Amino acid sequence: MSLEPSHDGAPSNDGVRASDRDREQILEVLRDGVAQGRITMDEYTERTDATLGARTMGELRVVISDLPVSAMQTDIVAPTIGGATVEWRGSFSSLKRTGNWQVPQRIVLRRRMGSVELDFTEAQFTSRVVDIVLDIVGGSVEIRVPDGAGASFDKVDVTLGSTEDHRKVLSTAGSGGPHIRFTGSIRMGSLEIRGPKRRLFK
Repeated sequence: MSLEPSHDGAPSNDGVRASDRDREQILEVLRDGVAQGRITMDEYTERTDATLGARTMGELRVVISDLPVSAMQTDIVAPTIGGATVEWRGSFSSLKRTGNWQVPQRIVLRRRMGSVELDFTEAQFTSRVVDIVLDIVGGSVEIRVPDGAGASFDKVDVTLGSTEDHRKVLSTAGSGGPHIRFTGSIRMGSLEIRGPKRRLFK
């Protein structure tokens, strides 16, 4: 299925068929809206019916177009454009990406009791800013970035865990290199950012 163009000329996945998981994420947003007093119970019932009857991603997004969405829910609200978003899930397992691999604009990591190693030093970036959404419980995330790359994790919510940038020389978002921006949450886990591996002997 080809992606339909959006109003600004960029491709959109509004016409893509929605899954049961997509509908459940919308219902979660609606439940939050009721709890926060943003919508009434009548509105909740009406929108729930619309969600359960929605057939496409575009129909789902209309249901919550006037409600705030958390970082963990943005993958359903923001259209996935041309493979721009990749989600990696796993429990009690490891995930590793090294070498010459293509980096999407947005990565969602939902991991339980495992390890993640993403090496960006030889990767091909498709955009200058890469967003990584973390949903980590009891696991470790190690990131290696090329020289001149920036990284920020000040918006990551950490509970009984840690975030640390081990590089001696840090780069900012305006340095000209790629910038990796972390959001989301880490519970009983860690995020470590390192530079390229240095060879002792050439």
